Amino acid sequence: MRQAVRYLRTRVRAFGSGNRKFLMSVIIYLYKHMLVKEIKVKKNV
Repeated sequence: MRQAVRYLRTRVRAFGSGNRKFLMSVIIYLYKHMLVKEIKVKKNV
């Protein structure tokens, strides 16, 4: 998860804080990705 945060920060710096739509899409993508991971883990147990 730390890698994702670091990646996000570099993206924000590259695009500038003005690009909120991009930021939101990345956050939503990460959130969905985390949910999928959690669901998979729960199924495996």
